[in-house]
Amino acid sequence: MIKYVRGSYAASVFVIKGGILVAILPPAILYFVYCCVAFFWQYHYQSDLLVKDSRQSIHFLGGFVSFLLIFRLNQCYKKYTDGGMLTALFFGQLLALVSSFCTYSKPGDHLAAATNLAVARLVIATAVGLKFHCRIADVMTFGKPENDMLTLFDIMRIKSLLTPEEQRIAG
Repeated sequence: MIKYVRGSYAASVFVIKGGILVAILPPAILYFVYCCVAFFWQYHYQSDLLVKDSRQSIHFLGGFVSFLLIFRLNQCYKKYTDGGMLTALFFGQLLALVSSFCTYSKPGDHLAAATNLAVARLVIATAVGLKFHCRIADVMTFGKPENDMLTLFDIMRIKSLLTPEEQRIAG
């Protein structure tokens, strides 16, 4: 799930883990050091040999930052679409699990009916558990009263779907 902190755009742009900043930071620091040395060399020796600025540097900087933001946006959108695809795959596999249990059980067999009921109950608990996990992992809504109420509702749904022994195992 992609998290955006609404209070500060800098937290979304200058992310270290999972961002492009890790790849470009060492060369950018090296380039910064080179620019500082070139500036001090030019300032100390009054020379125009190393750096000739025609007041176009700010355009270069603006283009560079825009380029970084485009790569960051593409990376965030890829993570978003991957999350949607994996969630759909997860729920599709849960549906396939229930379908296969219900398809291959003998009709009229009480043990098969109990097994089908248990599998359906556990699959629903797993789906609610994923929803509960995503709700807790969402930084944007964590701690808000309406989200806390829905989180407690998810916990109660999971507890109602599990037997006391399964609740003890699940923790």
